[in-house]
Amino acid sequence: MPRSTFYNLSQERQEEIIRTCFEEFTSHAYKNASISRVVLKLGIAKGSFYRYFESKKELYLFLIDQATALRMEHVKELFELPSGDFFTSFEENLEMVARFNLSHPLQSAFLDHAMKEESDQESGNVLIHSKELMIELLTPVIEKSKHEGSLRTDIRSDLIAYSIVQIQLGITDLLTIRHHTDQEIQKTIKAFSAILANGLAKK
Repeated sequence: MPRSTFYNLSQERQEEIIRTCFEEFTSHAYKNASISRVVLKLGIAKGSFYRYFESKKELYLFLIDQATALRMEHVKELFELPSGDFFTSFEENLEMVARFNLSHPLQSAFLDHAMKEESDQESGNVLIHSKELMIELLTPVIEKSKHEGSLRTDIRSDLIAYSIVQIQLGITDLLTIRHHTDQEIQKTIKAFSAILANGLAKK
């Protein structure tokens, strides 16, 4: 997390710093991303930057948390539908993620870039960190759906969350590889949803 001095900055300045950091880590692999380039763009001393973030790794993980939380905030209302609508919510969630990618291109590009990063000693396994965060955010939703009777209760909630995350990543990869019309995107999402439902839906 950022140091308290970061939160003492104005909201506008915080957003400028975060946006500049997103741009740097989207344009360069983690090991090649440069704090020196960031501070040059921001017009501050390098020492001042480390008053806001303890290390490059801490900054990077903070950006992942920020981008992931923004995406989840963008779609979380879809999981507040009436009982029995979990899989409808899942399909609408994926469509909303596609729209999120269009409305927040910088954060979307950053997340896509981060998920494809090779693990190294300094940054750790970014992919695992990202998945852990998404699983943490999804698990309460799954618990609620279990309680409502729309999901099996004999499967651990974190395993269900992990399966959903994997499917979401698979769909994102597929839609990145191929150019789809809106109709094709919806058809693909429904097919993945059927795969998920047949394995998880309560009999």
